[in-house]
Amino acid sequence: MTPINLYYYYKEDCHLCDQMQIGLDAYLADSDFVDKVNVVMCDIEDDPRWFQLYREYVPVLVVKDVEICHYFFDREELDSVIRAQGFEI
Repeated sequence: MTPINLYYYYKEDCHLCDQMQIGLDAYLADSDFVDKVNVVMCDIEDDPRWFQLYREYVPVLVVKDVEICHYFFDREELDSVIRAQGFEI
C-alpha cells in the first residue's frame, strides 16, 4: 500500500510549530508508521502560496488538501485519517 503523504506546514522560530513537531515525532516513533506515513516538510516562507494559505494557522498538518489540525497536534484526528486511507492502527 502506498504511504500517506502528510504535509507539515510550518515556519522557523515558531513555538507552536516546535510543539507540533515534537507531538508528530512522538506519534510516529510510538507506532509502526514508517511504511504508512511520508512526512513532507513545508516551510511556508519558501512558497508564496503556502504563506498566503497558512500564515495565520501554522503549524498545519494536511492530507490530500484536507486540514487535519492546526496550532496543536491532534492524534485522534490523524488516526482517523490514517484509518480512512485503509491502514490499521
